[in-house]
Amino acid sequence: MHFGLARLVERSSEEDMVATRVVGTPGYIPPESVRELQMTSKTDVYAFGVVVAELITGQRAIVRDNREPKRMKSLSSVLYAVFQEKDPEAALEAKVDGNMKGSCPIEEVYKMAEIARRCSSEDPVDRPEMRDIVQTLSQILVCSIEWEASLGGKSQVFSGLIMSGR
Repeated sequence: MHFGLARLVERSSEEDMVATRVVGTPGYIPPESVRELQMTSKTDVYAFGVVVAELITGQRAIVRDNREPKRMKSLSSVLYAVFQEKDPEAALEAKVDGNMKGSCPIEEVYKMAEIARRCSSEDPVDRPEMRDIVQTLSQILVCSIEWEASLGGKSQVFSGLIMSGR
């Protein structure tokens, strides 16, 4: 993972560092870092979006292309395609990891997928700030706890997180 990579390579001025290549885990490095050899806080946001997509789908950051089995593609591009479908919610539900289905409301999974899509946007300007992501994830957690409470105590996935202080 590359969280904090931008801070690691940050310098006080442009002339302090000249990058000649980017080395990182495929799938987590955003396009601009590969093209322009630049690392910013938006680089970390991109990687975070990929991790969220992995959690939702149960797939790795780089997946096999179903149309061309010898070709690989980014999980970010798979998620982007889901949101281009006529019925993105149904398309997403087909991609959700089986272990996740039924353990939280699909509406909240959809909101998480929207976060992942925004974070892994091709254009870094379109990626949200981490503080906004945290705020949205907090709202999702509250909704998930309320959903869990509506089950009448049959699940403690989310309330257990709060009670244990995680």
